[in-house]
Amino acid sequence: MTFLGLVLAALTMSIVMRSTLVAVAPISDVLGADLGLDAGGIGLLMTIPVLSFGLLSGAASLVIARIGPNLAMTVMLFGVALGVIVRSAGGAGAAFAGTALLGAAITVGNVLLPVLVRRDAPPERAGIVTGVFVAGANLASLVATVATVPLVDAVGWRIALGLWAVVALGSLAVWIGIIGPGPAFRRRSSPTAAADEPTPAPSAERTWGSLTAICLLVGFGAQAFAYYGVTTWLPAILADRLGVGPGEAGGVAGLFQIFGVVGALGIPLIASRLNAAAAVGAIWACWLAVPLGLLLMPEGWAVWMALGGIGQGGGITIVLTLVAQVGRSQRHVRRLSALVQGGGYVIAATGSFVLGAAFQASGGWTLPLWIVLMVVNAFGVLVGLTALRARRAGAAAAPG
Repeated sequence: MTFLGLVLAALTMSIVMRSTLVAVAPISDVLGADLGLDAGGIGLLMTIPVLSFGLLSGAASLVIARIGPNLAMTVMLFGVALGVIVRSAGGAGAAFAGTALLGAAITVGNVLLPVLVRRDAPPERAGIVTGVFVAGANLASLVATVATVPLVDAVGWRIALGLWAVVALGSLAVWIGIIGPGPAFRRRSSPTAAADEPTPAPSAERTWGSLTAICLLVGFGAQAFAYYGVTTWLPAILADRLGVGPGEAGGVAGLFQIFGVVGALGIPLIASRLNAAAAVGAIWACWLAVPLGLLLMPEGWAVWMALGGIGQGGGITIVLTLVAQVGRSQRHVRRLSALVQGGGYVIAATGSFVLGAAFQASGGWTLPLWIVLMVVNAFGVLVGLTALRARRAGAAAAPG
């Protein structure tokens, strides 16, 4: 696959994977009323994908190993389309079944991205591809958030959510056009696809026994914990501290996503001109602005959200880039991706609950914000150490 084709494939993946999930949140009250679900049921519906990312990453890795990356991409896009259709086709049971299918399909895509980057991207451009993926995810989130409510008002929620199947099938057509019909449906990649890669010793491909893998796992989990926790509770925090209404809270969410694009595309440039450790330091500083700013000067929320957006967009970019670069082979990258994202998303799934429980226990948002501060520091330390170790080892001196 050409580098341009890989970039286009990454953008296609991100748009499909994020938009089909984010579209549910703005119309949760409509869904609850029509499907007979209370707040707990809607919460479970929106939590299923994140739990899938954590619990099914190992299975996704095995699927990719068995059928090869090309066919795995085809299956993922078709699975997303099918999940969207099932989710809109019936009652509450269909909604849960379709969402579970969506979560499983997107988990394959999560694990697959670093594998494709390792296989097809020059090492100095790995960060660019990953940045395009994350930037596309943030833009897709913004579009889905803004467009879903008007669509529901015009055609109802079933058609509005079902239309994302058209996007998924269109993306499948783009993928087949990039890779060709033969490779897109071939069960396994060519046996010579990785012939030029040296075969590392088994000890070099450790995952659970590797300090680098554990640091990336916990670092990714910390980044995602902060992202999901802040995204869920930010409107309530602003309402409590500043009296911000729902309209302004929606603007905050948009600001957070827009500047995520800046982080996703800008952090790889910092890494290419300096090094990955410097990029992690910049991300760390941006993320710290969120809890510290809301604790010390909440009226400057717009600045803190812009910096936090850069932090969240750059955070996932740098972790996935490091996964693609520190892996010793395509097989190692696949296993490392499954481990890091699987364990990381399990941690992330607790973010909203932990911050909400901390609020209930303390009666205010000071304790939750201190928790975010500690979690962000864990990200900075663990991922920063990984970047420094990779640089010293010569495995990834400067992700592009």
